[in-house]
Amino acid sequence: MKAGWEIKSLGKVIQLEYGKPLPPEYRNPNGMYPAYGANGEKDRTDKFYRDCPSIIVGRKGSAGEITLTEDRFWPLDVTYFVEFDRQRHDLKFLYYLLATLDLPKLAKGVKPGINRNEVYSLPIAVPTRTEQQRIVAILDEAFEGIATAKANAVKNIQNARELFENYHQSVFSRGGEGWVDYRLGEIASFRNGINFTKQSKGRSVPIIGVKNFQNHLWAPLDDLDSVTLDGELSELDTLAEGDILSVRSNGNPELIGRCMLVGSLSEPITHSGFTIRIRLHDGNTLPQYVCQFLKSRDVRRTLIDGGNGANIRSLNQGTLSSVVIPLPPIEIQQRIINEIEAMHSKTAYLADIASRKLAALDELKKSLLHQAFTGQL
Repeated sequence: MKAGWEIKSLGKVIQLEYGKPLPPEYRNPNGMYPAYGANGEKDRTDKFYRDCPSIIVGRKGSAGEITLTEDRFWPLDVTYFVEFDRQRHDLKFLYYLLATLDLPKLAKGVKPGINRNEVYSLPIAVPTRTEQQRIVAILDEAFEGIATAKANAVKNIQNARELFENYHQSVFSRGGEGWVDYRLGEIASFRNGINFTKQSKGRSVPIIGVKNFQNHLWAPLDDLDSVTLDGELSELDTLAEGDILSVRSNGNPELIGRCMLVGSLSEPITHSGFTIRIRLHDGNTLPQYVCQFLKSRDVRRTLIDGGNGANIRSLNQGTLSSVVIPLPPIEIQQRIINEIEAMHSKTAYLADIASRKLAALDELKKSLLHQAFTGQL
């Protein structure tokens, strides 16, 4: 630690004051001033409770999260706001300091909350105000560059995803000799999964449920949940290689129609009542081609929008049956499958590079903060 730094408890430097409820009549979405909750701005108001910038510390809920405020603001009652000697300490320095202390780890309880006395007891090292301002200037400049680099990396991830989605969509609209449009119901049959109640006795059978639907093409067939059935599993409810599973419902509209393909099976497996099985009966249609088609952007939107139900939207077999699928000769289907997989590999590689850059930038930010508050900058 450099000379001039003083070791003390955090409570010797800051005081955490309680926020205050914001009356309904003070709330205005277009108000002049922010009203801060435990993890950021929650409302607007034309009234302010404090008229100098500070730091919000989440007291309940997102306990320990910190937010740098505007000049005038209202701290809600689930927060603390920071008071300190502004002649001796720099606001931005204290904000960066609090960011290094991982205050959320102090949260306790069912609805997490932090006790300010525990916050006060944390040991810190503080230099002179001049040194604080020098450190803030270095961190501000570095973090501005990091923020720009992170924004570019996020944009690169988005671009990679959009590139794949656009390509994925385009391959099914090529048309040409031998392409024929069919309704999915003309080439496939459908069956909803089983509804079950927990049994204490009976046969245990692995089951694929909505939670197993990720963004994968192939269904995960290991580490599945199991259900205990009172009696034998009907052959009609048993999955087979080449079956396509689609989400029927689970309360999240954006999951409706998400699909995946069943591969080779070593034991009987079934699927839950929140899913629909699509089984092709046309030998000139490749299941992987159909599954990729159902994953394409416009079809996904059609299936999501086709969900019905007053409370929980749900995809039905009629909507699936009416989907029009363009079918080329089987050799072209295989070529399209290969092209989609190749493009997915390329764009996934680009997205992975950008994701690793994001992680590296986060680590760089942590490293700079560590250096700043151990006197190494």
